[in-house]
Amino acid sequence: MKKFIQDLAVTGFGALSSLLTAILLAYIEINYGLAIYSVMWWFVIPIGAIGAGFVAAWGYYLGSKIFNHRPESTIMYSMLMISMATYFLLHFFLYVSFQVDGKQVSDLVSYRDFMDITIKNTSMRLRHGGETGALGRMGYVLAMFQILGFFAGGAITYLYLAGQIYCEKCSKYFSFKGKISRYYSDPEILANQYMCIKTMLDQSLFQKAVDAMLEKNKYKSDDYLWLVLEVQLCKKCKNHYMKLLVKKRNAKNEWEDVDKFTGEYYTGENAEIIM
Repeated sequence: MKKFIQDLAVTGFGALSSLLTAILLAYIEINYGLAIYSVMWWFVIPIGAIGAGFVAAWGYYLGSKIFNHRPESTIMYSMLMISMATYFLLHFFLYVSFQVDGKQVSDLVSYRDFMDITIKNTSMRLRHGGETGALGRMGYVLAMFQILGFFAGGAITYLYLAGQIYCEKCSKYFSFKGKISRYYSDPEILANQYMCIKTMLDQSLFQKAVDAMLEKNKYKSDDYLWLVLEVQLCKKCKNHYMKLLVKKRNAKNEWEDVDKFTGEYYTGENAEIIM
């Protein structure tokens, strides 16, 4: 029963965020002539709709965190459906708001006809200036991409939530406690340090591993290897989650994970870890 109530509460948050997102998008389009959800990248990637779908599903994230409720299949389906429904909801707000010669559009045509006219008269602004003109039936292809974009925004939110560390015993999300970093320019020194820390963690010497990571290590401009120990905590049972990983700076000066060097650990309940 508790899970059912939490499902309803989280879905309520999601429905509210979807409604508010649709109202905001419609308001911006009516008052500023900017259809944010229609922004496309290379004509096929609906980045505007993906962003709008992500915002529309944000209520699910907020509700899940407030109620410490991990989304499962029921929530997943409602997240995806409500994210897509935001597309039709914002067009409904446009439908009841637009006027032609002082008359409400909703008094002149049905919502279905309004959608048909709107989609067929959609045009695309080209990157280097100019527009394509009305797309006609091809507008339905663009509309489908936009709907899929809203869908993708909801899916991204769900996958992010599903990937959060969760304490099944206490039904609570873990909270971020801290991150310890060490930098290196010599891969051999890094490998030795990694194996040293990993051995401690494998032997459940969690505090000793933290202390070793806390030893002074100043970042230098030629350092391109990064050893990281992330720590999260279930505040109720004091179980800690630790993740040891290595990152490498690539040619674009971005840090990327080195999959070969990674490990995840749980300390168990009532652990005292001082950072």
